[in-house]
Formats: sequence, structure tokens, C-alpha cells
Amino acid sequence: MNISKLFLIFIWIISYQTITSQTVIWAEDFGTDPAPGCTSANTLANGYVTSNGTWTVTNTGVNGSFASVFYVSTVEEGVGAGNCSNGCGFTSSNATDRTLHVSSSQNWVGDQGAAYEIGGGCPFICGFDTDKRAESPTINLTGQSNITLTIDYLHLGDQNVVSSPNTDFAQLMYFDGSTWTNLLGPMGTPMPITLPAGCAPQSRWASLTIPMPVSANNNANVKLGILWTNNDDGVGEDPSVAIDNITLTIPTSSVPISSFSSSDSTICAGDCIDFTDLSTGAVTSWS
Repeated sequence: MNISKLFLIFIWIISYQTITSQTVIWAEDFGTDPAPGCTSANTLANGYVTSNGTWTVTNTGVNGSFASVFYVSTVEEGVGAGNCSNGCGFTSSNATDRTLHVSSSQNWVGDQGAAYEIGGGCPFICGFDTDKRAESPTINLTGQSNITLTIDYLHLGDQNVVSSPNTDFAQLMYFDGSTWTNLLGPMGTPMPITLPAGCAPQSRWASLTIPMPVSANNNANVKLGILWTNNDDGVGEDPSVAIDNITLTIPTSSVPISSFSSSDSTICAGDCIDFTDLSTGAVTSWS
């Protein structure tokens, strides 16, 4: 029997499709309470510190004596997109996931979750006008590009009111280091609304995913913000706005690596040898 040593010069050619996943480069979930029981109630967003830095709130227009306030607490619990809204002290006593949300002034009734005072009591009780923006810490995106933003949120205000839309509403904002702009369109473009959808009287959390502007690429001075306005006209509905689970991601490509193994390195003359494909990645064809 003739035994031949198998010497191979093997060219392994593959075709492939690039499969793209997402890599998280920045994330904010606003933290959790150390124990159930609504221990974070009435925690102001202005000056709130997370692992990313300090959140701030800036007055951007008229704010009355009882203007709405941004809080970070479990009074509006983060329950994830697709789930009915939940609040510590309202529908749950086990809430621990904090959210950023707009609620009543501390000069009125304080943190009630994503619920606000629509006003309308002038000339007897006035001062619920609100125009302010919650701002993230500075986000360093040096070396990053093709960035996608995803958030979980609640939002309504008066957007479901035919007679008075776009007077109580939230805008999703972006700072490029010099200018604040609306991420969803011209200034005044509201965030999409979230309706009860089987959750009445609560609302249902939703998720929003959008590409970041090109100016965010390789930018060390980015911020994200939520601008809330309400006009004290007595028209509107809860929820106001609540935000959780903010992420910035970039594409991650699965590039193929060609590889194979053989069933043996020595064979008898006239015998066969089997090769096994060990290539990784999104391989679609071989030759």
C-alpha cells in the first residue's frame, strides 16, 4: 500500500454578508433606589449625579411660581418599553428603578411621577407656566461615528387634545458644543406620544431610536436634553414626560475569518479526505 503525505496549498475563498450589531458607547439609566419604598421621591434632577456626571436643569423661558419640576425618582418607575407605567406609592410599592420625569412644583404638591399641573385657574391661582430643559452631563464622543440614540419614554401633555396641541409638550434636544437643536425636526417638534393602549389610567412605555446628527461624530462636547413647556391654560393630560435607559451605540461588524480542517494528513493512494469548514462570521458562499 502506498502511503502519501498530504501537502496542501489550499485557497479557501468565501463570500459573506456583513452582519451589523450595536456596541454601547454611553448609557444612562438614572440609577436605582437601594430598597423599595419610594426613598428617592422629590429628588431634583438639577444637580443629580450619576456615573456619567451631573445633570442640570436650565430655565429657557417663562417659569411661574408653581412651574413644573424635573425629578429623578421611582415615583415614576422605569419598567421598560412596552410595559404599563408604574409608580411607587401609586400602583406599586416595590419600585426601585429611577427615571427622569416632569412633575408638580415643590411649592404645590411635589413629585407625583410623570404628572403635572395643567393650570387654568387664573386669575385666582396662576403660575404653572413652565419652560425648562433637563441637560445631561457632557458626553465625549471623540473617535466615534455613525452614532444611534435609543431611549425609553412616556409622553403626552396636550398632544391628544385637538383644541390645544403643542402647548404642553416635550422636545428631545441635542447640544453640539455650541447650539441646542431639536433631534426630531425644527424647534417645536414634539416627541411622539404614548397612549394608554390597555394600561388606562396609566400609559404604556415606548422606545425611540434615531440616528445622531453628523456633527456628533468625533465630538467631545455633546449633551442630550429634554425641553418641557406647559402654558397654564387648563388643557392637558398625564403623563407629562418621563425618560429612562438612554443609550448611544455604534455599529459592530461581524467580519468573516476563513478556516478549515482536514480529516487526516496522510492517506492511501486513491482514498479520499474530508475537509470541514471552520470559517466564522456571516459566510454566504464558498469556492
